[in-house]
Amino acid sequence: MSNTNYNQNDEVSLKDLITRIKDFFNEVIKYWWIVSAFCLVTTAGFLYNHSQHETEYVAKLRFVVEGQSSQAGGLRSLLGTFGIKRDGGLNPYKIINVGRSTDILIKVLNKSTKGSIVANEIIETYNLREEWTNKENDFTSYSFPNTLNLDAMSLDDKKVLRNFYSMLWGTEKNRDDCLSTIELDENTGIYLLQTKSLSEELSLDITNEIYDNITYFFETAVFENQLKSAKILELKADSIKQLRESKVMELARIGDSSRGLFTQMGKSKQTLLNQEVFALGAAYVEILKSYEMTDVNLKDMQPLFMVIDAPYSPLSASTSSLLKSLIYGFVLGGFFAGIFIIIRKVYRDTMEA
Repeated sequence: MSNTNYNQNDEVSLKDLITRIKDFFNEVIKYWWIVSAFCLVTTAGFLYNHSQHETEYVAKLRFVVEGQSSQAGGLRSLLGTFGIKRDGGLNPYKIINVGRSTDILIKVLNKSTKGSIVANEIIETYNLREEWTNKENDFTSYSFPNTLNLDAMSLDDKKVLRNFYSMLWGTEKNRDDCLSTIELDENTGIYLLQTKSLSEELSLDITNEIYDNITYFFETAVFENQLKSAKILELKADSIKQLRESKVMELARIGDSSRGLFTQMGKSKQTLLNQEVFALGAAYVEILKSYEMTDVNLKDMQPLFMVIDAPYSPLSASTSSLLKSLIYGFVLGGFFAGIFIIIRKVYRDTMEA
């Protein structure tokens, strides 16, 4: 008896559900003009976006950073005596922040291209002179200066530089609409540097120049002082070697000139020269050992940047399809209209009950 009641309840519930769905469908059909209005509005929005679409070219560069190991003990102590500090691995977020630095931005903006520089190409491509010109500032004939010295820039140049930074990298709170991005995949350790712009050449130039400057900073600029210290050791070793060789030659000349007969003065001079040669030889060995250890450790400290996927022309371009815009407009319009009509019916039926 109880099983029969359960079956009847299930049948009633299923029947009610089907009836309810049918009512909702009929309600949507009844108010077809509301559906049409929603479809027209959403389709108009998609068509407007389609008409305003500008083709953008995306340059993507993937790279990894290798070649850092951690050593301790004698090498670190030795390097410390020459002012060389060892911090362990390279912080990956340091690479990202250096890439977004103003110093690298200035170098990117001053890269030569098409007989001009990247900064002026951006200004031309995006018609920025008209955008920046107002009652207080006149940029109708402005050109960005070809200089790497921030102090040599005028007030207008610095304002433009700030605008370029926001355009290229966005802000701390919003980086969605910027031209360039640099990200790290923490699972693979692969960096992705990409630039999207209205010009294929601009996208390639900006991406490659950012990468080249990041590489130079971490592989060369950071180690300039350490390399100078290693160079001093090398020069010192060469100097001691030459001095020792001159003392050896002087000792040989004394032996040849005396023909085996030495005065007390001659013996004393020969003894002093032998002591100098021995001391210089010991000093040369120690300094040469220090130089070799320093040179090996410096090479171990320097990170190695390796490109695994470089951008090349022709770049992929963003496109907008008229047919897709129409389809998306009708589908979303119908969906929102259906939701609106159903909610209105549920509310009306509830209030009537």
